[in-house]
Amino acid sequence: MKRDYKKIYKKYHSSRKAKKARAARNQARRVMEREGKVKKGDGKEVDHKRPLSKGGSNKKKNLRVVSRKKNRQDGQKLAVKARKKNGTKRKLTKTQKATLKKHKSHHSKAHMQMMINKMRDGQSFSKAHKAAQKKVGK
Repeated sequence: MKRDYKKIYKKYHSSRKAKKARAARNQARRVMEREGKVKKGDGKEVDHKRPLSKGGSNKKKNLRVVSRKKNRQDGQKLAVKARKKNGTKRKLTKTQKATLKKHKSHHSKAHMQMMINKMRDGQSFSKAHKAAQKKVGK
């Protein structure tokens, strides 16, 4: 299925709030580029120690250069922490549901339930599987 980028932009990226946040991130990147800490295409990202969404700023003391992978992991941790605090869990995707359905035939209900809970908390299928194997067994 092809992505409808216009629709995605309109839904998630075209609001005033989203544009303002994007401008702030771009500004932070420019500050670090001027200082020579990052270059275009170097695979590094400018991370806000305290995220803009949590009241952080673009001041130098709040910025650091990290790898793309590290920055995405930190964002994921914040999202999981926020969901736990609010008592909400993410929904499983269609792909995750299909994979679990195939997996279901040779595992117990307790094992499957633990996997579902772990995946809703943001863990990958393999990590959730290993955790369920350790704690519940097959």
